[in-house]
Amino acid sequence: MSNELIRTAFDRRLSAWAATRNLQIAYDNQVYEPQQGETYLRSFLLPAATDSEDLAGESLTFLGSYQVNVVAPAGGGPRPAGKLAEAVAALFPLYEPLSAGGLDVYVIRPAWAGTAIQDDTSYTVPVTVPYRSDTFTPRA
Repeated sequence: MSNELIRTAFDRRLSAWAATRNLQIAYDNQVYEPQQGETYLRSFLLPAATDSEDLAGESLTFLGSYQVNVVAPAGGGPRPAGKLAEAVAALFPLYEPLSAGGLDVYVIRPAWAGTAIQDDTSYTVPVTVPYRSDTFTPRA
């Protein structure tokens, strides 16, 4: 359940921002057919193994990365996608909480734009946002 709340927290922020820029988002495991020449975003939640740092198992730590790929048409040079990737990274400031369903999620390292991936039709810049969320549920 917490992974879905984490996804919701990140997707909400990305969706609100993208709507102001008329950018479409291809969400994880949803069919999306981009228009010819369209720049769009593709989001993924990449959870790591859940951890527990107490012997009772009351504390859970959810770690992972939220990834947003900026997908631009091939042939336009690196700057348009690169600038958009920097803007996406700036959406998720270090240590600023995001919330969904009573769960707080924190960006634990600065978001960064990775190495671009190019194919015949697209130029993709991945943006990685490392996160952490902690829960505590006392056992009866």
